[in-house]
Amino acid sequence: MPARHQPLIARTRADTNVSPLDAWSLAHAAWGTTAGVLGLNPWAFLAATAAYEVLEFVHESPRGSPIFGSKRPESAANLIADVGVAALAYGVARALRDR
Repeated sequence: MPARHQPLIARTRADTNVSPLDAWSLAHAAWGTTAGVLGLNPWAFLAATAAYEVLEFVHESPRGSPIFGSKRPESAANLIADVGVAALAYGVARALRDR
C-alpha cells in the first residue's frame, strides 16, 4: 500500500506530528518570539530548542503522549519545521527589537 501524501499543514488531528506544520507550530512561534524579544543568545536559543525537540521525541516514542494528546512521535519533517518556525520567529523578533 503506498504511503499517504501528507499536507504541509495538518488539517486533522491524525496529521498532527506528521505534517510539517500543525497547531503546535504556534507554540514554537511563540517561544521563538519570546526568546527574540528577551534577547536570548542565539546559540543558547537554538540549543534549548533542539534539546526540547529531542526530549519531546523521546517522550512521544513509540505511541505518542497523553500529555500532548499525540498518537505518535513527530516525523522528521515536523521536527525540522518546529525548529525552523521557532528560529524564524526568533530572528524576526530579534531584528525588530534591535532596530
